[in-house]
Amino acid sequence: MNQLAITPAQSAIVTSAKYPLSATADFFTAMVAAVENSRRRHQASMQLAHVDARILRDAGISEAQRFLEVNKPFE
Repeated sequence: MNQLAITPAQSAIVTSAKYPLSATADFFTAMVAAVENSRRRHQASMQLAHVDARILRDAGISEAQRFLEVNKPFE
């Protein structure tokens, strides 16, 4: 039975080819997570913007704190 022989140079090419694909997948996974996190923060901010003032007082949140949180830039 013949076995396929791989030279060290070929092995280095095959091994290094795995890393860019993994790095690309990691990058896209991180990007999806960042977009999802930004979407959640935006949604929570919009919900906070519409909360009744009485409920804010009960939660111990001032109108100024709400204003700052709603207008906070997403980083």
